[in-house]
Amino acid sequence: MKKIILVLILFIFSNHIAFSSILDDHPINIECQKCMKRKNYTTAGMNECVDIANEAWLKEIDKYMLMLKKIMPPEKYALMADSQSKWKVYQEAEWKASGHIMFNLPGTIHTNYAKGMQAGVVEDRVQDLMSYYEEYKQFYDNCLEIKKNKQFSLFCP
Repeated sequence: MKKIILVLILFIFSNHIAFSSILDDHPINIECQKCMKRKNYTTAGMNECVDIANEAWLKEIDKYMLMLKKIMPPEKYALMADSQSKWKVYQEAEWKASGHIMFNLPGTIHTNYAKGMQAGVVEDRVQDLMSYYEEYKQFYDNCLEIKKNKQFSLFCP
């Protein structure tokens, strides 16, 4: 039993690392870095670039929610949709808190910290949705293959 738990923990940890590196190399983050360079890394310029990236990440969330809707049964997608609406409440509260706390500290660099914290909230959600999609898509594809070969599985709907 301990071996199974250890393997599971390592699997989850390795997936987190893999997605972190995927997002680091994601076109949204690459464009954000280019934007910051064009803005000469000024505080206001960097904040503007992160705001643009955040808008792109929010669109990425919408994209993954749509992709999940296409492959999940309605009852499972309803759970995802409920989770997403609750995440949105969390995201708004977190953005409000980080903005209020960090923006009121002395020095303009704290605005960059706040924007970075806000971006982290959204990027984490993208990672979660990517993981849900990749895992469910693999399961879905496997079930299609099983059905195509007229095989039986207790796990496939």
